[in-house]
Amino acid sequence: MLILATAFGHMQFARAGWFYRYEAYLVTFGAYVASRWLLESTGTISRWITTSPSPAATALAATALALFALVPVVQRALWATLSAPRAAANIHQQQRQVARFLKAHYEGAAVALIDVGLANFEVDLRCLDMAGLADLEVWREVKAGRWSADALAAMAARRGVVLAVMHQGGWLPYPGRGPPAAWRAMGSWRIPLNVVCAHDTVTFHAPGPDSRQRLADSLEAFTPHLAPGVVPGEYLR
Repeated sequence: MLILATAFGHMQFARAGWFYRYEAYLVTFGAYVASRWLLESTGTISRWITTSPSPAATALAATALALFALVPVVQRALWATLSAPRAAANIHQQQRQVARFLKAHYEGAAVALIDVGLANFEVDLRCLDMAGLADLEVWREVKAGRWSADALAAMAARRGVVLAVMHQGGWLPYPGRGPPAAWRAMGSWRIPLNVVCAHDTVTFHAPGPDSRQRLADSLEAFTPHLAPGVVPGEYLR
């Protein structure tokens, strides 16, 4: 009952997918509970099989049922194992390149990001997390239903943001999901064969006219140092 209640609560209030990172604990918990039950019920199962009208058929059916129950777990494990090298390449080609770019040209600056983890781990930034997961002020606006493109633009201006990096099309947690109208997309990077990143393309936005020249120069200067496979889009000025 505990595992069923936990699974129900997770599916009701949390996410699934995204390389199975959210529900990994639930699969482990389920495997532990199932293993304990099998160990404690071995004698009962054995007696049930041997006393059935057709022990061989019953044993075969029980084995088939157990294997069928394992199919989703094996399928997930196989997909994750085979996809792990490509997923690691995705992170290196997208999020690590963004971190390297920020390290080289925006160390100590105020920047707005969607994927904040690796960039903040490697670079000293004053970060505005546009999704709100690592920014309490943004999260309060999201929860209150006040988060919007205009609210983002106002907060970015108040914090002195000079660069915004987001997925192509924005994917921001408010209606429309796009960036503020005044923000200008100055360039983009695309990765091949994406299996783990939220989008295969990240775009670089200048929040105002005074930040465009710096961003254009920085993108052009960093492009020769991009990891192999990353495809830069057209850069604007």
